[in-house]
Amino acid sequence: GVVRYGGQPLLFLLIYLFFWIKLKLKNNKTLMKNKTIFITLAEDIIFRNVFTDSFWNFFLKDCDFKIVLLVQEGKKDFFAQKFAGKPLIFEEYKRGTPTKFESFFNSLARSGLNSHTNLWSKMRSYKRGDSGFIDTFYKRILAATLGNFNWYKHLIRYFLMQVEPDKKLADLYDKYKPDMVFSTSLSNYDFDVPVAREAKRRKIHLVGMGRSWDNFSSHGLL
Repeated sequence: GVVRYGGQPLLFLLIYLFFWIKLKLKNNKTLMKNKTIFITLAEDIIFRNVFTDSFWNFFLKDCDFKIVLLVQEGKKDFFAQKFAGKPLIFEEYKRGTPTKFESFFNSLARSGLNSHTNLWSKMRSYKRGDSGFIDTFYKRILAATLGNFNWYKHLIRYFLMQVEPDKKLADLYDKYKPDMVFSTSLSNYDFDVPVAREAKRRKIHLVGMGRSWDNFSSHGLL
């Protein structure tokens, strides 16, 4: 069943990632050593529930490929100390200021799912003072009227893929040329979404997960 943050679903995704790579490369040790994986680590809860799990040590024990952890700006030294002695590379990333185009379609994406949890989260933001009445009203109307149509969701995703590539992120992709990207929180529009979008743009294998089981119904489109 589904359990708390960092429970079985997260562990199963890590296991899937590990054995997918092993199965893909088991007959070619030389090729394996040349593979590079990007893994996002942008939230403390991800570090606590994924990277402190006993499976992480098992994953690294027989690791013959290069792992690059993408962390938030100012966190490189912190995580380098936490993972001291591990065969990891750390790179800091901070997304540049989003354009009005990107902000608009991110807003539509967050409201692009007609679910009770998503509608409730909009009202919660309003009651906490994080969102104005008009903004909350139009988001709930969009979710309730268009959130059930696949064409609408495909349209939003199409326009989000047209967002101008982030230069800092593009430089990291050019530098390491990853063969796979593992996004640990696909509802993080400020970090994981740009990383995942760049992977899809470059046709790189992408594995992603929600930070928690309820993200799939409360955080809009993934």
